[in-house]
Amino acid sequence: MPTGRIKYYNAEKGFGFIAQDSGDADVFLHNSSVKYWEDDELRIGQRVEYSVVEGKRGLVAQDVEVLLSPIERKWLRQGKAVIPRDYLGSLSQHPEKSLNLNQSFQATNHREVESQVEDMSLQSVPHEDVESGIDEGAKKHAADDAAPKPRSKRVNRPTFGNLYIQKQIEFQTNMIFGLYDHQIISGTIQGFNKYEFTLRIDDENLEISRNNLKFCYKAQDAAKLQAIFDYDEKIRDLKLGPAGSTEEGFQIDTGKLVAARVDRIPIEVTMREGEVFRGSVDWESANEIKLVLRNGSKIVLFRSAVEKFRVCSKEEI
Repeated sequence: MPTGRIKYYNAEKGFGFIAQDSGDADVFLHNSSVKYWEDDELRIGQRVEYSVVEGKRGLVAQDVEVLLSPIERKWLRQGKAVIPRDYLGSLSQHPEKSLNLNQSFQATNHREVESQVEDMSLQSVPHEDVESGIDEGAKKHAADDAAPKPRSKRVNRPTFGNLYIQKQIEFQTNMIFGLYDHQIISGTIQGFNKYEFTLRIDDENLEISRNNLKFCYKAQDAAKLQAIFDYDEKIRDLKLGPAGSTEEGFQIDTGKLVAARVDRIPIEVTMREGEVFRGSVDWESANEIKLVLRNGSKIVLFRSAVEKFRVCSKEEI
């Protein structure tokens, strides 16, 4: 089977291109063609193996499998990132950088290309068509540069938290959610916004306020995670409910959190109802923290439900 590296990938839209090791034309990639693997995301630079079919507009990858060396698999088990995680800000948002095109039209042309690709069949979009679309958009906007333009709407960059949730919706992953009053529910995520989640439980949709969520994890990790579940009994006895306001909730020092992730130093997080989780930070966002625990299980903690946070000392590592 042919091999190559992911040259461009937009996690929010779920498509990208593979640069083939053979030097042949780039191959269109859609996330529905990717086989399951241990991590939750595809990243620019990852090596992949795949089969190729001829689509209506060019080559299309099928049966895509991420290739990892033994040491990379070890890193993954330890919660380490195999590919640097800053690709979202530099490449995923601006594919022109990976295509070496005119950077003066980055933001506008990227949105044009995304719109064009959404209108095409996702099984048959060639790389050359995207380049052509960018070039044509560049010419059009160059002619309009002198004209006054209305103030554009701010485009928010997707967070790791949102991308993680969107992927679970796409694949309808069986999830476990921890709610206040020590409730545990299982189901699939149907939708979400800044205020609530829509979960499918026992063939019914249930709206759950974000403020009532403490953590979530994949059902496949349930046995491993429950085996190392621990409590801080003093905090548990306080019987704290959801934080009623931002001021009431614990304020995590994001700088320390990021430093712990970069340096691969474990952290300990205690939730408002006393649950204690210790592990390596996989990613962090404004509303969530994903941890890889010591036995390899993974959990997403909602920051509004955190009561205590600390970086572990060297003696505890």
